[in-house]
Amino acid sequence: PSPPARVQAPPPPPAPPVPPPDGALVTELRPLRAAIRDGLVTLDFELFVQNRGTESADNIRAVLALIGANAQQDDQLAGFFGSARMAQGSEPFSIAPGGVFMLNGTVSVPDDAMPVVQVQGKAMFVPIVPVALRWYAGLSIKTLRDAFMVGTVPAPGSDKLGPLWVDRAAAGFGPLAAKRYVAKPGA
Repeated sequence: PSPPARVQAPPPPPAPPVPPPDGALVTELRPLRAAIRDGLVTLDFELFVQNRGTESADNIRAVLALIGANAQQDDQLAGFFGSARMAQGSEPFSIAPGGVFMLNGTVSVPDDAMPVVQVQGKAMFVPIVPVALRWYAGLSIKTLRDAFMVGTVPAPGSDKLGPLWVDRAAAGFGPLAAKRYVAKPGA
């Protein structure tokens, strides 16, 4: 008799996307370009803000930042969100129920403040963009806290973002994508 045929198990299904935080406003980040130049790591983006609520969201101000994935990232995000409520933020905008607003912008950090990880002798980094919104809804002030991990577009059949390799910065990082990031419980 011949040996039994080896059956390869199918790959596990991709993890479901992280749902947006509960609330009337929902954000989605579209990274456009990332670069390292003039001593800065910069990320150009479009931030889409949708109003799923039943009342207008008025005088919305957005505060965004750029950090790099590292062992303290959840603490850094908590610190950002704690201070963002006092930050000036973007020019104010309003969104009617069912409406969408797009905000263009750039976030940056000094290149020596971006955590870099060595993988097989090559330097890479993974940007995280925290987003804080505050606005008026009726007589109350509302807030939203969200964050997105940015990397290169996942390979076919994968849901994992690719890293940004420092040695490829001069040529550009290729097509970028973002995924919602949620801090680990207890952070």
